[in-house]
Amino acid sequence: MIPIVLSLALAGAVPAAPSLAGMSVTGSSTGVTLRFTASAPLPAPEVRQLQSPARLYFDLPGFVPGPTRRWAVGLGAVRQVRSALNQPDPPLTRVVIDLDAAASWRVERSPDGLEFAVVVATPAVPTHAATGAPAVDRTRQIAARLSSLAPALEAMRAWNGPSDAELTTVIAEAEALADAARAARMSGTREALLVSGAAEALLAAAKARTAALSDGREQSRLNAISAAAGALLLIELMETKGGQTPFFPEW
Repeated sequence: MIPIVLSLALAGAVPAAPSLAGMSVTGSSTGVTLRFTASAPLPAPEVRQLQSPARLYFDLPGFVPGPTRRWAVGLGAVRQVRSALNQPDPPLTRVVIDLDAAASWRVERSPDGLEFAVVVATPAVPTHAATGAPAVDRTRQIAARLSSLAPALEAMRAWNGPSDAELTTVIAEAEALADAARAARMSGTREALLVSGAAEALLAAAKARTAALSDGREQSRLNAISAAAGALLLIELMETKGGQTPFFPEW
């Protein structure tokens, strides 16, 4: 009788709702791509825009949030992405994309439906009439994102992470940040130069770890650890301006 009781109990169990598994970010001069993945096919999202403050949002009926519910981005017009359970039964997850300024977007969906991307276009940057300088300082956004990636560098220095999947995401983000920092470096300010150096060092460290994991040589491992330590030092310098005063005290 016990197997029968167990079978009946399992037959009546309610399956767990699928979850939003994660998000990855890539950037270019034309926009930022936010790629969402899930444990089951995702519905095509209907993205809507709100103002004051500027943001985009969409709902995922039948899905619950994943373990990560907030992602700092700091690229293009995108400041951060956050998700929350907007309705428990039936579940409905709402995803909000916080923007620095209103921007256009498009949605791209994979053939299997397990992922889709929201591509947020880079808005035209207004200038001050008197100086012609950009009205929005992207250097601060890049610095904030670099700081948020410091734990990944700590793991590289300790040689206990990140995982292969996380490393792929770090490299993609580091490439986008390095590209953005090179453009910001044209201003010639000390802040922009240090931020650019930190971005390049992060990218070099992530690539060094990939190479070391691939060839398995001890010298490659030591080189990767050294690169991670150097990148962390540059990020610390970027944050503290040589240990004296913060770059951006208003943060």
